[in-house]
Amino acid sequence: MIFKDISLRQMKYMLVIMVITSGVLFASNKVQKPSIDKTAKSQDTLSIENRAYFAGRIYSAIKKNFAHWDNIPDFDLDSAFQSYLNKAMTAKSRKEFSMASLKFVADLNNSHSGFWDTDLLKDVGGFHGFSVRYISGQWIIDQSSIDNLHPGSTISAINNVPIELFYQKNKKYISASTERYRRYRLFDYWQRFLFPVKYKITLNSGKQIKINRSKDNTIKSPEKTMKTSGRWIIENNIAYIKIPAWSENRFEKKALLLLSKFKNAHSLVIDVRNNSGGSSPLKLIGALMERKWRWWTESTPLHIAVHSYYAKTDPNYAEFLKPHLKWSSFPEKGDSLFLGKIVILMNEGSHSASEDFIMPFKDNGRAILVGRATAGSTGQPFVQSFGNGMGVAIGTKREYFPDGSSFEGFGIQPDIKVYQPQKV
Repeated sequence: MIFKDISLRQMKYMLVIMVITSGVLFASNKVQKPSIDKTAKSQDTLSIENRAYFAGRIYSAIKKNFAHWDNIPDFDLDSAFQSYLNKAMTAKSRKEFSMASLKFVADLNNSHSGFWDTDLLKDVGGFHGFSVRYISGQWIIDQSSIDNLHPGSTISAINNVPIELFYQKNKKYISASTERYRRYRLFDYWQRFLFPVKYKITLNSGKQIKINRSKDNTIKSPEKTMKTSGRWIIENNIAYIKIPAWSENRFEKKALLLLSKFKNAHSLVIDVRNNSGGSSPLKLIGALMERKWRWWTESTPLHIAVHSYYAKTDPNYAEFLKPHLKWSSFPEKGDSLFLGKIVILMNEGSHSASEDFIMPFKDNGRAILVGRATAGSTGQPFVQSFGNGMGVAIGTKREYFPDGSSFEGFGIQPDIKVYQPQKV
């Protein structure tokens, strides 16, 4: 079939038809996967064949599936890949290959795009024992399970290296859609390979504290003990629900149970600060709404070879250089299970599914948002596992506010800004 003389409008119709039928075509094609060195799980090296294969799969996944080019308009994928490939192919160890891969994908500036290697988390110790927030130019202890390290203290150095210098050296390995979320993730449990197992922090007061994250240490990740909790702030008047994650159904389920307990409250405070996401809590959103509410406007990349060719050779087809399918959802009717006033506490650690939760309340004014701007990234990653403990996730769905305005890389702004860590 020849498309040369058809109009742009006809081309768009044909795009839709081909997208619909492509699901059937792709489903019928079976791909022969090259042999992968399974023993690489326990080795510190990768064969040259595996390195080339993994690097190629990462590039292909980005090329076909990445949905967020608007956030990096000056990024040249082919040039970046050539630089990465040189480092990947000359890497002297598995770790060196993985660190190069981390940087390559992190350069996409997208929180839902990242490379992983489970080997990076072996023998690197446990949780730090404290969490840190970057606020007004300072690295402030937010929570701590270490006896002589208290919330509110400010870190000035890691192993005598100024903490800002330490961050600048390591930020290239951290995937994030905003600078605030990249800083937030520095002390994240999953980034702990960036730190020595044993190190010392220096506080602004000059006090130095030794941190020991060895396996026999009692410092554990708080994720294992997380649970949704709630209480009355003022009996039968103002209630509070803290939701630390959406990674398991139990978090939303418990919140719904607490909502039934507090259904007659005059006001409800819902705390999703530092909630990094999981599955979108649609049931809870619906239960809290007493009015219609809207979901994101969404888009995903489209790739049809002939259109890419025309786009590169004819300026009239420029819109097909990076074509995408974009859609909006119909307004949903609220379930009206809670009719009181709502306040939502949020910060730069409110990420992904937490932003899915917050956005409808921002859009229709159902709640007052208090705190700091959210992380600025949600959506669906395209995930590929390489079968040896390595893999890559590429953000393949892009969200916009319901009116079509930009969200990715911006986040949701609070109605009332609070710059210092506060507890209810």
